[in-house]
Amino acid sequence: MNKRVHLAGLLILMLMILTSCGPEHYASKYDVGLEHEEWANEIGLFSHENLKVREYEDENAGIKLELEYENGLAGYKELCDVVNAHNKFVEENPDYFPSDINVTFTNKYASEFSPSFFSNISNGSNGIDYISKLGKEDTAKVQYMYIDIASATTEIQKSDDIVIDVPAIILGNDYRNIPNENAYSFLSECKSAEQVIIDFHNVEYDRGEVSNCIRKYLPNAEIYSVEFNSGENHLEKCP
Repeated sequence: MNKRVHLAGLLILMLMILTSCGPEHYASKYDVGLEHEEWANEIGLFSHENLKVREYEDENAGIKLELEYENGLAGYKELCDVVNAHNKFVEENPDYFPSDINVTFTNKYASEFSPSFFSNISNGSNGIDYISKLGKEDTAKVQYMYIDIASATTEIQKSDDIVIDVPAIILGNDYRNIPNENAYSFLSECKSAEQVIIDFHNVEYDRGEVSNCIRKYLPNAEIYSVEFNSGENHLEKCP
């Protein structure tokens, strides 16, 4: 009996190892429901050479996608193109999605690390509990990009071919090192940004210096820093 149990345990362990080493499963156009098929086709969700959909969730509360790109800036451009195409689709088809639907595009590496995401969630359910303080209207359009500026690699490389068409950029940093000035050069791709939010945790930084780095690329954007007071996060406008 003990031998059988031991053998069964070994078989289960081997199966788990083989499964974990198997090919990554990616979503396909057949995972999209009929009600959103037009949208998926129009934004080119499954038609880019260097972009794969790792995960597609379509629930009553909203749409969640995990996108994985390859080939460096060429693939990252395709990811940004999909996000921009989504916003354009919503603008041209205002009745297609309800205005209170949650939409998130997560940029996911093959290593499982996520350096950035694009979203319209404003209720804090994704950890960004201060975005509502900007007073933006409910819309199915993506309203902001969050980027871990200390850990992102390709995403902070400046490219004249990439456009990021979202109204707010959140610069995250949970590490002790302060990014150098070159790390902000990608902001030149965000010409439509109206606000930039500095969300640096566990790190001391000169707010004036960081603001100057941002203004070098986005001179007309409002700049805010996230400050924790009275048990919650607040946005404080930088001079």
